[in-house]
Amino acid sequence: MAETAAKWSISTRTVGDIWKLASKPLLVGQKFDVNSKRIGNANRKKLLPDVEFIKKIDIKDRDTMYRLHIQTGVSVRKVHSWVKEGLLKPHSSPLHPKLNDVNKIQRMKHALQSLVIEQVPTTEIKFNEMSHIIHMDEKWFFITNDNHKYYLANGEELPYRSCQSKRYITKVMFMCAVSRPVYSPEGELLFDGKMGMFPFTKQQPTTRRSRYRPRGTMEIKAIESITKEVTRACIIEKVIPAIKCKWPEGASKHILIQQDNAKPHIKNDDPEFMAAANSDGFNIELFFQPPNSPDLNTNDLGYFRALQSLQSA
Repeated sequence: MAETAAKWSISTRTVGDIWKLASKPLLVGQKFDVNSKRIGNANRKKLLPDVEFIKKIDIKDRDTMYRLHIQTGVSVRKVHSWVKEGLLKPHSSPLHPKLNDVNKIQRMKHALQSLVIEQVPTTEIKFNEMSHIIHMDEKWFFITNDNHKYYLANGEELPYRSCQSKRYITKVMFMCAVSRPVYSPEGELLFDGKMGMFPFTKQQPTTRRSRYRPRGTMEIKAIESITKEVTRACIIEKVIPAIKCKWPEGASKHILIQQDNAKPHIKNDDPEFMAAANSDGFNIELFFQPPNSPDLNTNDLGYFRALQSLQSA
C-alpha cells in the first residue's frame, strides 16, 4: 500500500478507500472504475510562488520561513511545501575571505602550478597527482562545547553541566599533517596519508601538593602562546620524524609541505628546518599557500570539522 501511495503521490488512506470500493465488484467479476467522480477541473488551483516578487524582497528578510511568510502573505506551511517541492531553494551563505587583485593572481599561479603541461598540446587538462604534497595546519580543540544538544527519553533527568568560567574552558592546539592516500594497482590501501595530530603541550612540575598527587609531580599542560619557536620545535621534533617513518617505500622523497600565512609559521628557508628536512635521503621543502585562501588547504576544507565531530561524539 505504501509503495502504491508513493508511486501515485497520494496518501495510504486514499489507497485504502479505493481498495475497499473496488474489492466488492472484483469479487463478483465486475469491473471497477477508479476515475474521480468529479466533473471538469474540480481541484483548487495550485498556488505557486511569485518568483519576481520574492527576488525583490531584501535578502535579510528571507533568512527564515517565518519571515518569508510575513513578506509574501502565505502560510508557513505553504512556504515549507515550496521548499520541499524544490520551488524555493534554501542556501547557507558562509563568509568568504576578501580577495584583492594580488591575491587573485597568486591563487591563479598556485592553480597553474598544479597542471601537467604536455609537450604535445591537447584540449584535455590534467592536474598533478599531488601525491608528494602534505597539507599542514593548526586548530584549537576545546575539551567541551558551550552548548551541547542531547536527545532524552520521557521522564529522564536533565544533564547538568558546569564550569568555573566559560572564558577558561580547557583548549589545546593541534598541528595536523595529511597527504593523499596511496593505493596499489589492485586498489589495496598502501598508505592512508595521515601523518598525525601533534598537540602543543609541555610537561611542568606541580607547584602545590593535593590529595591526588604530591608537589613536584610532572603534569602535561597545554601551550597557550604559540610562537615561531614553538611551531619550529613541533615541526622538527614531531612532524618531520612522522613523515620519514610513515612515508611509503618507493615514493619520491622530494616532499612539499604546504602551510598558511599565519604569523607563528616559520619561513620556507628556516635554517634549523632545512637541516632536519634534508637528511636521511629526504628533501622536504616548505611553501606558503596563497594568502586569504583557506579553501586551498584540505584541513580547512572539512578535515578539521570531521575531527571536531569525532572529538565531541
